[in-house]
Order: sequence, then C-alpha cells, then structure tokens
Amino acid sequence: MKTRILIYGTLAIGLACVFVRWWKPDAGVGMHEKRLQPLIQMVDSNAATSVLETNLDQKPWVRPPGVDDEGWKYLTLTRKILLTENQPVEFYARVLDQDGKAVAQARLDLDLSLVNIEKMLAEYPHMNMGSEITNHQFMIYSDTNGWLQFVGAKGRVLNIKNLTKDGYVWQRPQGMGSPVFDPGGKRNVTGTVDLYDSFNRAKGYTFNLWKKGETERVLPIEVGVNMDFEIKGQWVSNYFVSFIPARVEWTNFAGTDLVIQGIRRSSGNADRPYEFTFKLSVPSGGILLSDHVYAYHAPETGYQPFWSFENQPQKNPPDYPWLKTAYLKLRGGKLYAGVQLGFCNGGFNFSFNGHLNPTGSRNLEPDPEKLITDPSEIQKLDEATRPK
Repeated sequence: MKTRILIYGTLAIGLACVFVRWWKPDAGVGMHEKRLQPLIQMVDSNAATSVLETNLDQKPWVRPPGVDDEGWKYLTLTRKILLTENQPVEFYARVLDQDGKAVAQARLDLDLSLVNIEKMLAEYPHMNMGSEITNHQFMIYSDTNGWLQFVGAKGRVLNIKNLTKDGYVWQRPQGMGSPVFDPGGKRNVTGTVDLYDSFNRAKGYTFNLWKKGETERVLPIEVGVNMDFEIKGQWVSNYFVSFIPARVEWTNFAGTDLVIQGIRRSSGNADRPYEFTFKLSVPSGGILLSDHVYAYHAPETGYQPFWSFENQPQKNPPDYPWLKTAYLKLRGGKLYAGVQLGFCNGGFNFSFNGHLNPTGSRNLEPDPEKLITDPSEIQKLDEATRPK
C-alpha cells in the first residue's frame, strides 16, 4: 500500500528592523484609572498630523475642467468617502501567562493603515486609487496589570504584528485578523479570531504568553493527513498514523499511534451531497481536547480512548476550518504528546503540529537546541516504545 505522508514544515518569518522613537507607559498607571496614557510610538514622526489628527479640507473644492455633472457627482462622493475613512482608533487588551497572571512590559507591535489626507487633498483626482493608503508602525507596552491600550490615533485598520517579552513565547492564534474602524462608530474584525472584546475598554482582548520553564528533549510532530473522501467515494475510510517516525497508511501497521475513521452520509444537497462523522482513536492510550493555548504540559488524567466530531459543510457559516489543542497519551502511557489539531474541509485535511516527549514526562515545552531530529535516534525510540 502506497504510503501517503504530508509533512508540514515550519516557516520562518523574518521581521524587518526599524529605528523608532518610542515611549514606554508609566508602569504604575493601570488602564482603569482616570488618567489614560496615549500609548503611541511612531516610526515616522513626520506622520503625526496624518495619524493623530485628520485635518479635513477647509477650502471649497472646485470642479476640475472637463468634468460633466455625472462625473462631478462621482468625484465628489468618492472624495467625501476618502475624507471620512480615518476614524478614531480604540484598542484594549490584556497580556496573561499560562497561569493567568498579568505580564508587565510585554511589547505589542502594531501597524495602522490609514488614508494620507494631505496626499489625497493635494493629488485627488489625479492619482491612482489606493496610493493614498499608508501604513505606520507602532509599539505599545503592557502596564503592571498586563493592560495594553492604543488610543489617540485615527485610521482604518489596526494590524497586530507581534507580541514579545524576554523569557516568554507567543504563539499567534490561527486566523487572527485585524480590528477595523468604520465611519459612524462601527467596529468590525477580519479573520476568524474573535477580537471584538478589543473594542471594550472594560474587558479587552486577552493575549496569552507562555513563560519559559525547564525544558527536556522533545520530538517535533508535523504530520498531515488528506482523507479525500469524495475522490475515493468510500462510505468508510480509515487512516493509521504514527508520530515516531512520521507515517500515514491506509492499513494498520506496527507502531500505529492514532486511527482516523470517517463515515460518510448523504446531506440531501446537490452541491455538497455528503456530510461526515470523524472519529479519532488512540489504540494504546487516549486523547484529551483542551482549551490550552499552548500544548506544552500534558494533563495527568482525563484521557479518553477516542474523540469524535461531526462535519457539516451545509452549515452557515461553515464549521471549518478549525484548530484545537489536543493532548495524547500514547503506547501504553510511555509517551505524551501535545499538538495543535487542525481540520480543513477542503480535501478533508487533518494536521498535527506539536511535540512529543519520549521519556514518559508530561513536560512538552520545546527548546530549539534540544529537539530530537536525528533519524537513527527517532528509529530507536520507535522500536523501544512500540507496544509488545
């Protein structure tokens, strides 16, 4: 049987360094005190007028030569829209570690997209639409209670770039988008992460950092499974997965750590005629779904022999894609693993990305300098831990 393995590599994203004029908020001032600090640090100080104040045109606009009534109406409307694009920005958040404790002086890098009013007034309508959009970079710091705020600026979209602090790790949530500030005080978000609390000063969006601790040698897990139900046209499909070494088969084999079973049924919809129930089973151990942001410390108890869910492509909005934290007790309890379990309806793809501790320890926190990557060592671990 032909082996089908999809190994998802980790992409390294290089961030460009910039020289910035920065200011750190008073560590003693909490967000809920009356005195609010304008937590803004600009890369380009010359952009202050455009970012902090939208100076609307005070001079009457004269119809350009050769423009008829219809064209004049269109240009006037478009210009009015551009002049109202930049709206007051309010963004509130809190930074907590894995134990729910506040993290002070965590740095959040932001990118604010806005209309350059000066450029638009000077060049409109003789400009390429879109050229009036500029982006300005900022960084803000959490106070002693972990609170962050970005206020006092005007713009359209606030892009969340990175969250950092020495001794901590940030894992960007899959599907994280951006807060959007529309005219009339309307607020929206892009992406699939619920960022609406970031508009609420009393609540705020919660960022989670992982405080680094003692690390052990762990094995990276990067495995993908493409079920391809509609291509094969089977009513029942089984896939057998091994994490050490990474391997996916259609038939059972020695060293199988996980079995994915899909059962197909008719949905009554001609465009998407089938729906599926998926069952993930651990032959010699168990699986535990968790709300943990970081799969770095496996629980001692609570594992079940299987976990199942129902995929309904007909739902609106669709019930995919999703990403969940899952812990695995494998090979009779000899191994523990923590993964971000992902599912995407296109091709019915499952992904497992995380780490496995081959010693029986529940510590799954990775250290780039301690990862087990040698093929011969991985092979020995596989042979030593397989159920007899």
